[in-house]
Amino acid sequence: MEYNFERKIDNLGRVVLPADGLRMLSLRTGDRLQVDAEQQTLILKKERPACLICQRSEHLKVLPNHTWLCKTCISRLAQEEA
Repeated sequence: MEYNFERKIDNLGRVVLPADGLRMLSLRTGDRLQVDAEQQTLILKKERPACLICQRSEHLKVLPNHTWLCKTCISRLAQEEA
């Protein structure tokens, strides 16, 4: 499925994405996006959070540095500390 659009950057450096594009990509307010700029191309990719240690995506807690740990790995780390 091809979906293309052009937008101008406003005077505050923002780009507004069209609502129909957001719906098509299942993006909602508060979703985090990764930005990867290569070869003068801007790519927006929806962030898929996963545990920093085991890569699971269930029962996650976000850390202050915006990385994720699952409850299982948090428990293991707490036991190692004890």
